[in-house]
Amino acid sequence: TGAGVLGDEDARTNRGCTFIAIRPAALIDQQAFDSSVSRLAQRLRESRPAAGVEAVVLPGDRSRAKRHECLQSGAIAVERLVLDDLRELAAG
Repeated sequence: TGAGVLGDEDARTNRGCTFIAIRPAALIDQQAFDSSVSRLAQRLRESRPAAGVEAVVLPGDRSRAKRHECLQSGAIAVERLVLDDLRELAAG
């Protein structure tokens, strides 16, 4: 955000970030909102990808596909170093 240039960049209170949470149901019928978001997501996914890119993906698409793949195969891919660390921890 660049806010760190205004003071102590290590200070907890000098981050310059704002988070706003909105409950859509307070403004619109929840089903109408969900339907609208689903239609928008579908249009985005169907749009032409940039040159050299296989497909347009949205946040969460890859993790959902990976979860589905893991559920289907019954296995979770774990990097060798992580697996070694887990085995070491398990051995005590």
